Amino acid sequence: MKKQIIIFSTMLMSLPALHAQTYFKIAGGNVKAKGNPHLVLKDATWVNNGQFTADSSTVSFTGTQSDTIDGSSSTTFWNVNVNKTSGNVALKTDAWIDSALMMNGGLFNLNGRDLTLGTDDGVIVNESETKRIIGPNGGEVIKVAVLNSPSNANPGNMGLDISSGANLGATVIKRGHLPQNLPQGVSINRYFDISPSTNSGLNASVKMSYFDAELNGLDETILESWNDDGTNWINIFPDAADDGANYVEITLDTLGRMTLGEGALKFTGKVFLQGNYNAGSMNDNLRNKALIPTTEPYSALGFSFVGGGGEMISTDVLDVTGSDAIVDWIMIQLRDKNDSSVVLRSQTALLQSDGDIVGLDGASPVSFAGMGEDDYFISIKHRNHLGIRSAGIMTLARMETSHDFTTGLGQAWDNPAINSNDAMVDLGGGVYGLFRGDGNSDGVINIVDFILGKAASSPNQFNVYSTRDLNLDGNINIVDFIIAKASSSPNKTAHSQN
Repeated sequence: MKKQIIIFSTMLMSLPALHAQTYFKIAGGNVKAKGNPHLVLKDATWVNNGQFTADSSTVSFTGTQSDTIDGSSSTTFWNVNVNKTSGNVALKTDAWIDSALMMNGGLFNLNGRDLTLGTDDGVIVNESETKRIIGPNGGEVIKVAVLNSPSNANPGNMGLDISSGANLGATVIKRGHLPQNLPQGVSINRYFDISPSTNSGLNASVKMSYFDAELNGLDETILESWNDDGTNWINIFPDAADDGANYVEITLDTLGRMTLGEGALKFTGKVFLQGNYNAGSMNDNLRNKALIPTTEPYSALGFSFVGGGGEMISTDVLDVTGSDAIVDWIMIQLRDKNDSSVVLRSQTALLQSDGDIVGLDGASPVSFAGMGEDDYFISIKHRNHLGIRSAGIMTLARMETSHDFTTGLGQAWDNPAINSNDAMVDLGGGVYGLFRGDGNSDGVINIVDFILGKAASSPNQFNVYSTRDLNLDGNINIVDFIIAKASSSPNKTAHSQN
């Protein structure tokens, strides 16, 4: 028969030191609290090698020394009160708190372990700059909450407020304190993982709070949200931020891992490709046929990169339909404001059906990590269309800069040395786009492209992703041959620089 000890009233444990350490130890059996007793451990470690039934009890850690929660068995507490004048309490095994973690003095160190807050009542109380949860060795605070049309819901008082008109359902929220490696450097010492049952079309307002002690050397006046879409960290300029109240707020349609770090330069633009243009938008046949690769195609085609290249996307990005559907990859270059022949940064991005240039999540602005706020020329290139360059310099900053190339010839640089063609093709109705027909991606449309198109279409090829597919429908046939012939007469040359 297992031994059972029942704790009835307030107890102060100060046991004789063992190897200079005092313990409250459950050696085996079941220690059961009855009602709401208060167990005070002054400079004493909790060791559970048996079973503890908490009922409505409180276990307080007091004193000046660092203590641990340890044992071969994980403990489920009701209340834990950390009230130390110095030192901290560290987990050496996973633990659960069904009611409250009360931070009244000292630090609570996750120490690579997980602390789970009860689904119904589990909450963090009184956390502040000097009385807070830390996790320099990893570990997470975990809370599960049902969030249906939440309004400023802050599950577990963990520092994450969520509002949405959607029903997220059962949502797992994890808070950790390891800095994340971002494209723009390291993050603050706090991140959240948010996993709702329903995770699309949320239009959720998410406010992430932090402590100054978690800044990890970063300037909080320039903190922005970084969100991991499973493949890339996406930088989002905040809807609101307050470095006095210590929060950053953004709007998200899907939730995942998020943290805060220094923001990168951001650019949004608009271009049309002649090849798949049709009455105000571009066909997304390549996406419909699942032909768009999840890794950028330009490296394999021999395009040169400075600081970029090798970008990848999640397959979910290609599930979007309608005007925001992805039609293909493009390449963007930032060029020196004083010498436009010098490329300072080049990387790939995505092009939507409506002409919007977006980042690797298929929706956000394109971010240029590691680049300082400055003036740049911007070039846009496509694998079988002639590239273009902005007519003038543009100031790029952490708040996105936009440029619409489609509204007139003057939006792109006209190279006076080229007389055979304008920088862009007139698509009708005052809309301009990139010339199609550069089947070998060399910046010139001529007899070579015609010959390549003829060879590629004999015999016809179906369901291919190729530069010879000039109308971007996933097939190479007589249509592409005709386009190649028409496009190369007369020859055309890209007005953008190599």
